[in-house]
Amino acid sequence: MQYKLHVKVTTKEQFDTVIKETSCISRIYVLPSLASLLDKGMHIPEGIELYLCSPFILRDPDVVSMEKLIKNRRYDGFLCSDHEFFGYINDCSLTDDDQMLVLDNSMYILNDDALDLYVKNSKLDISGFYNSFELNYKELLDLKEAICKRGFDNVISSYVVYGRIPMMISANCVNKTSDECNGKTGFTLIKDRMGKSFPVYRDCGSCINVIYNSVPLSLHKHFSNLCERGDARIDLTNESSEETKSIIDYFSNYDKNTAPPYRDYTTGHYKRGVE
Repeated sequence: MQYKLHVKVTTKEQFDTVIKETSCISRIYVLPSLASLLDKGMHIPEGIELYLCSPFILRDPDVVSMEKLIKNRRYDGFLCSDHEFFGYINDCSLTDDDQMLVLDNSMYILNDDALDLYVKNSKLDISGFYNSFELNYKELLDLKEAICKRGFDNVISSYVVYGRIPMMISANCVNKTSDECNGKTGFTLIKDRMGKSFPVYRDCGSCINVIYNSVPLSLHKHFSNLCERGDARIDLTNESSEETKSIIDYFSNYDKNTAPPYRDYTTGHYKRGVE
């Protein structure tokens, strides 16, 4: 295997499973709600970077929580998903000069001018970004060519090859609406009129709900090409430990003739592009 995987985890069970896969994983992204559960003295295997994700929405109480997390453990870098966090982390006095910043797909790097804007205004070095879900294959190639011509050879363009795409981030709690709020972070399933189930992540520390697509994005059919052009990331949401291991095993030992360990999936905009 010539490539390394990045994995974004949501639950402690997923983290415990992923941390054992030292041969194929080079970076783990943890949500703030999960980072608060990790033991301060826990050993991270050599060769694996630990990055802290930005909150889904950054409010004043979340700033206090983030500062506690940054003081409690030294992270190799941060995954930035919104402009409020970009401003906060670059003004934060608790970060070190050698910590890196990675821009998530929700930062919408659609052209080299957008990347140039972030690079010029970031105190932390931007080591890479994840391509927007809205771009198709041709647009991805054009973007990579443009940023290379711009001189951003040290900023790695990467891809999410598996994971449920967030459909909505809401301050309204589906459990509280149904008078069942217990204040515990976790998942709830909701169904539409067609009977499709949508996982809802309840981040009770921030009182935020994230509604995910009913099926995951999967670019496994294009995995070989994508790995040649950048790093590949797996986003885990409500997968069990067993599902987590099977997904990691599949992508770490990728064979184009082998079916993935899940049946239903979408390829998103990879062939369609921005509409």
